[in-house]
Amino acid sequence: MVLRPHVVLATVGWVLAAAAGGCRAQSAVPLPEGVRAVWDMGSAWRETTPTRERICINGLWRWQPVQEMADRAPAGGWGYLKVPGPWPGTSYWMHRESQTHYPHPDWQDEDLGAADMAWYEREFAVPAEWVGRRICVSLE
Repeated sequence: MVLRPHVVLATVGWVLAAAAGGCRAQSAVPLPEGVRAVWDMGSAWRETTPTRERICINGLWRWQPVQEMADRAPAGGWGYLKVPGPWPGTSYWMHRESQTHYPHPDWQDEDLGAADMAWYEREFAVPAEWVGRRICVSLE
């Protein structure tokens, strides 16, 4: 039995685009009507102390399995997958059909259970009040 990672462990890479006013989204499959990949600062989980702030960026991320390692994210062919969550195609009984993924037509018929590498991509807005702060992204 092979368990697939829940988030980004053992992936080829991930891309986080901190949008301060002009990130270009990668070409992705259109989502069904009523489904949106939106990160909303107002509804995101937050933890604030006098010296730090943490914001959760879980949600619907662009995702795509890959066959070979690469130094750059693909320009197109993106689907969507909820993070955190198991990869589609897993045979582990607790993960099977536990979420909906939105495959790109280029790979929708592939055996995703055999994939052991993938790219994740997510855009989010860095809060304006963070100007001058050091920003760290932590992935588990």
